[in-house]
Amino acid sequence: MDQFEREAATCVFVGIQGPTPTPDELELVRRGVGGVILFTRNVKEPAQVAELARELKAAAPGPLLVSIDQEGGRVQRLRPPFWTSWPSMRRLGRIDEEGGILGLTGAAVAEKLGRLMARELSACGIDLNYAPVVDVDTNPLNPVIADRSLGRDPRRVARLGVALAQGLEKGGVASCVKHFPGHGDTSQDSHLTLPRLAHDKQRLWEVELVPFVAAARAGLASVMTAHVRFEAFDRLPATLSPVSLGLLRHDVEFKGCCISDDLEMRAISENWGVPDAAELAVAAGCDAVLVCHTLQRQHDSIDAIARGARAGPLSRERLAEAAERVRTLQKFARAASAIDPMAASASCATEEHRHFAAQLAEAGPVAGRAADPTEQRALLALLLLPSLALARKPQRPVRPKAAASPAIDPSRFFAVRPGLVRIYEGRTKADTDGDPPAGASCEVLESKPRGGDAAGSMKESCSMIVGRKAKPATELSYELRKDGIWNTLVLAAGMSAPQPVGRLVLPAPLKVGASWKEPRGGVELDRTVKSTGGACKAAGRGFADCLVLNVVQKQGKNVVRRYTETYAAGVGLVEDAQWELVDVKGL
Repeated sequence: MDQFEREAATCVFVGIQGPTPTPDELELVRRGVGGVILFTRNVKEPAQVAELARELKAAAPGPLLVSIDQEGGRVQRLRPPFWTSWPSMRRLGRIDEEGGILGLTGAAVAEKLGRLMARELSACGIDLNYAPVVDVDTNPLNPVIADRSLGRDPRRVARLGVALAQGLEKGGVASCVKHFPGHGDTSQDSHLTLPRLAHDKQRLWEVELVPFVAAARAGLASVMTAHVRFEAFDRLPATLSPVSLGLLRHDVEFKGCCISDDLEMRAISENWGVPDAAELAVAAGCDAVLVCHTLQRQHDSIDAIARGARAGPLSRERLAEAAERVRTLQKFARAASAIDPMAASASCATEEHRHFAAQLAEAGPVAGRAADPTEQRALLALLLLPSLALARKPQRPVRPKAAASPAIDPSRFFAVRPGLVRIYEGRTKADTDGDPPAGASCEVLESKPRGGDAAGSMKESCSMIVGRKAKPATELSYELRKDGIWNTLVLAAGMSAPQPVGRLVLPAPLKVGASWKEPRGGVELDRTVKSTGGACKAAGRGFADCLVLNVVQKQGKNVVRRYTETYAAGVGLVEDAQWELVDVKGL
């Protein structure tokens, strides 16, 4: 095992499947993972949890963080009768609104709650609690946050969240504020899909970011990212976004460890794949990534991070920095010898704890136990794991077979009208501060439709603007053949004559599932048709007929990145990994 594999393993936190670790899971721990996360599937009673933590730590070659989600309310893995049932964060926020309780301010209540939580967690060998949620509850239709939030007022959320986190850390358990930059206003669940928020930066600074700034100023131990795309920053979810995570470090000035939410959530796994996402998350600025359910994906994530640092594109300095932040967080990790399973029960569900929790609950009406949205998703993931030896294989719902996708002429999604001009803006930050993003414009110069077996043709001129300077135009010639649209000639500045190329742009017939490869020097692009005929938006207007391609960029056998390309009928490219259409003229 080389340095890169050791550091990569440090940056991966994993889940296991049952109340005792299997030999394969212990071998994964011996590989040097930075932490293990526990779910309801892993817990029975305090002595068992403490013994599990002790066994995991004893197998580890160095410090190991045992972690859990014990928020209170719907999301708490440790429940009665063996542990105390803590109130929801919404309840805590309402107590603060009412001026406190038991002679304590709301913040004092939150701080005491954190200390009592920590007493039970530490007795069971748990070092890190993924709490509190500091998302601001601004969307009543949010399916996954709701009563997990401390309220609608960003300042109240900040004050109570910091107080609870400080209580945890005073009790010897690291806190983790979540989900940066904010999951409170989404209307979708990132366990199932990739939510998007279109708030501008001013709104984010006034609402979503307020609690995270407070957490940074308080010097809290860690923060968890959101699998949410913040369109004010870029097109990537915050977990994979260098822009969002740069904001966390340079503007919010958070110094602690940055941990991703579970990469096996569908917002990530179905768009990037778990191992590739692990490497991308560390490259973007995450210090640790959670891979909660699948043993093979856990090993593959370590391999992907190590491979990225060994051969590129992951910076070796970035990996070293991430591993060092995890090691700093591991100062909360107890040694195996410090855990006493036989004494664990004495600190859990004590009379003091149950009385305090009951007093908080009695201050107002409390709803019955609601379903834990995070455990529901974890259960679904387990049911879908083919590697689990289940006594009865779960039956998946039978879906009606979709009608066969019709064959489509690819020129429908190409710009073939002379005089049509597309204007693009680059999706990456300019190299020089103060410069706008790179731009490009493409104008269709001439075109001839395809007739029968005779190929049609199209020529366009594209110019780029980088650092406020326009680059000389490049002329691109295309043939509209029976088997697809091909880029055939390129005439760039400095060339005495057009140079021939043979690049397949879109195949014919164009069907969902059709795929093709495009070599580009040292890389290869693998494209697959994801959908046709749906709606899309660009340049302030809606297009009713669009084509979406999934693209995998490879360097040798290594996947560099995954993204989508979108085309609109009669216009051409709307967006890809590099460009986004911002204006179109001549339609």
